[in-house]
Amino acid sequence: MPLGRACALIFAISQHDIQNTPEDRIQYHEYKIILQPQHFTSPQAFKDFWQIVKTTAKKYDVKVKEAEAAFESHVREVLFFDTEDFALYRNHFIFRLRTRYKGGWPDGIPEVTFKFRHPEFEKAAAVDVRPGASGGIARIKFKEEFLPMRETLGGKRSIFSHNCVLAKPREDLDMAVKDLAAAFPAVETLEANHESPLRLVNDMAVEEV
Repeated sequence: MPLGRACALIFAISQHDIQNTPEDRIQYHEYKIILQPQHFTSPQAFKDFWQIVKTTAKKYDVKVKEAEAAFESHVREVLFFDTEDFALYRNHFIFRLRTRYKGGWPDGIPEVTFKFRHPEFEKAAAVDVRPGASGGIARIKFKEEFLPMRETLGGKRSIFSHNCVLAKPREDLDMAVKDLAAAFPAVETLEANHESPLRLVNDMAVEEV
């Protein structure tokens, strides 16, 4: 249940309007806080946490602003796809489908995200995540994510994420690695059996609130 709020600037551009080089500019930074989901089982729990945030921010003279309609409930279903041996994840790729819901029903066409994440800026910037087919609109996002340290409390680590986001009906996702490579040429270099089918990771849908 991701709860961190990112300050994000997202550009809607066609696939021919972006250059993929090691000099690609970081478009925004995203700061993530890992929270225990069992504490967030009601709308009031989110309001209680926000009070803690405001109190802590005031203590350190940090200004925070509450967004309009901040506590309206928004639900998204996220499906991650990979090979049985996680070839995408092992090579720093992520392929997911995200569906927004409104009033319990899907709201619009689902979003497909294809991304390459790496702790080294040059390697993340150099991967061309643009779709292979011409036409249509893709959102290309290049961001730096700040995360807590894995082993200890305090400190932070960063990872660079090069993303391509586009709309795609979920019924079109019956594919193998070779089909994904046809859609996103960056996958062509993947050291994996290109005949391997893509499966729903852990046979599980993730719910974001």
